[in-house]
Amino acid sequence: MSRASRVWVTGPLAPWAAGFAAWLVELGYTPSSAEGQLRLLAHLSGWLADQGLAVGELTPETVERFLRARCKGYVRLLSPRALSPLLGYLRRLELVPGPEPEMVATPVERLLADYGDYLARERGLTAGSVRHHQRVARRFLSGQPEPLKLALKRLAAGEVTAFVLAECRADGRAVASAKNRVSGLRSFLRFLHLAGWVSVPLAAAVPSVAGWRLSSLPRALEREQVARLLAGCDRATAVGRRDFAILVLLSRLGLRAHEIAALTLDDVDWRAGELLIRGKGGRLEPLPLPHDVGEPLVDYLRHGRPRAACRNLFLRACAPRVALSASGVRAVVYHACDQAGLPRVGAHRLRHTLASELLRSRRAAAGDRAGPAPREYRDDRDLREGRPGSAAAAGAAVADRGRCGVSTIRDAAADYLALRRGLGYKLETQGQVLAGFVGYLEQTGAATVTIEAAVAWATQPADADPVWWSNKLSVARGFARYLQTIDSSTEVPPAQLLPKRSRRATPYLYAPAEVAALIAAAGALALPLKAATYQTLIGLLAVSGMRVGAAVRLDRDHVDFEQGLLRIIKSKFGKSRELPLHPSTVQALTAYARQRDRLCPQPTASSFFVSTAGNRLHPASVRSTFARLVEAVGLQPRSPRCRPRLHDLRHSFAVATLLDWYRAGVDVQARLPVLSTYLGHAGPTATYWYLQAAPELLTLAARRLEQTAEVQLP
Repeated sequence: MSRASRVWVTGPLAPWAAGFAAWLVELGYTPSSAEGQLRLLAHLSGWLADQGLAVGELTPETVERFLRARCKGYVRLLSPRALSPLLGYLRRLELVPGPEPEMVATPVERLLADYGDYLARERGLTAGSVRHHQRVARRFLSGQPEPLKLALKRLAAGEVTAFVLAECRADGRAVASAKNRVSGLRSFLRFLHLAGWVSVPLAAAVPSVAGWRLSSLPRALEREQVARLLAGCDRATAVGRRDFAILVLLSRLGLRAHEIAALTLDDVDWRAGELLIRGKGGRLEPLPLPHDVGEPLVDYLRHGRPRAACRNLFLRACAPRVALSASGVRAVVYHACDQAGLPRVGAHRLRHTLASELLRSRRAAAGDRAGPAPREYRDDRDLREGRPGSAAAAGAAVADRGRCGVSTIRDAAADYLALRRGLGYKLETQGQVLAGFVGYLEQTGAATVTIEAAVAWATQPADADPVWWSNKLSVARGFARYLQTIDSSTEVPPAQLLPKRSRRATPYLYAPAEVAALIAAAGALALPLKAATYQTLIGLLAVSGMRVGAAVRLDRDHVDFEQGLLRIIKSKFGKSRELPLHPSTVQALTAYARQRDRLCPQPTASSFFVSTAGNRLHPASVRSTFARLVEAVGLQPRSPRCRPRLHDLRHSFAVATLLDWYRAGVDVQARLPVLSTYLGHAGPTATYWYLQAAPELLTLAARRLEQTAEVQLP
């Protein structure tokens, strides 16, 4: 006789006691836990009989009354959570009503409920996304006075921008968090306009946050740390086998936590050696199942996974034996960190670790080269990009909350720049251009921005480059979009009214002998420190493809001589990355550092490259000195638009890298993303401009194309 069968049940729930007991066993409850649940059912059934209530009358109010009565004589299973298994079983059988939805009483809650319905029905958002958008909307509405309808009718752009600034500056909020809040606010303001709560489309008043994708430096774990995580799992226990299999999937396949939680038994194709992954956006992606990943799964399925009706691959360790959630997967990683004596990291950190390991396993996209011949590289290190850590660094305050307008266009421009700078944008050149536009409007007596006035100003002077016209109009258009939320009479110039007809300069591709001549000319500079600085700087730009701005911003702690790494922090678009260096480059940088410290023992700046005064180099000064070196060497322009520039060392590096790859017979298209990462680009699209058609490059590419065509011919 089982322990559960010894529980005597009378009353209206007696007919379902045996089924409930079997269901508890199916969910993995231990005999003692199942007996406790049966005794709770017996108490509830007897209480219902005493109250003269049927099973169908077991409403939330009735449950609350029962728990109050139970507290008078019992010390265990006294909370609503204790009754959740029983109520869940009865609701499955449709014997008791489900939980009633909360009554929407206040105007704010009614508005949020309508907004949630709109997001789910019209926009097709998931439940989690709906809750996130509602949280943002609730925070925004919490600052609105009563009555809500009148407050929203009077809503102005100043209140919207002030809310964005306050939210993004709170606690140094990260870029991703700030962007999520900004996008949520835009969505809510669009809904308010669509539903008639506001008469003005205020979504345009929500500014963007400074931040670019693929810009942070992922903090990968070391191999020894990953090994400690795996070794900390006790594979003699069922939980240890499960945790080990999860950690292997995270570290070897780079799966996300929610992808592991969504795995089912049917997703493992053992014959084909594949694993079906439910990725972002509902995508189904088959991944190969390596032998070292399949073994832990087999061990868990044979000796660790309990028998259960649930088809999910990974189950909870405790009853009820249901699918392990994404938060449960993250908890597995936290527990493994505790067992290994490591600081806690998220499950996604293992995904970054795998990406870094894959990069380490490949040869470098580019490296130190004294000539066109390819070199061997021992380590790629981590080719990564970065982004600013918080949404808003500093900036002046925007207009006071509740301000409905501004007195002049100049005041509006000042508020616009303060807002954008407060969200992390620098706007140095744009600020100067906008000041000129405001001055033009004041000079002509314009009360607001019109398309005619913007075009007339942008096309001055008449002999300027059309690209400059387009850039000026772009500045005016951004300001006009902001001003339109304050003054409805403002006209916003169309985006393609003055299209750009960019005519970039043709890159000057330096030959190895020309680079060597420039370095030799730098060594002939009068001052020893200046000579050493420019020799090393030109050599570094030639072998790394760095931008000159990134090179002069290098600090001493950005150069890791031991690991052979350069850390480029917040370069163009605020991005950061790490560059692996060839040993010969490390030796040259080490020699320069020693000579610099000897010639300038007390510099005024922490920069790696210093001027003769001990200050950080300025890019304009570097370009000026480089121009003099070009003249000293005797390099001549190859055409009116192809002159030797400092930036062309970066183009030369990219083309030389492709030449090396073609000569080595590697798959250039497969390697191109690696070169893009090394150069600090978000993708190969931004790299194509650097790959100018050098004659030798065209010859090798044509030869590769002919070989491919011959292979494809029958």
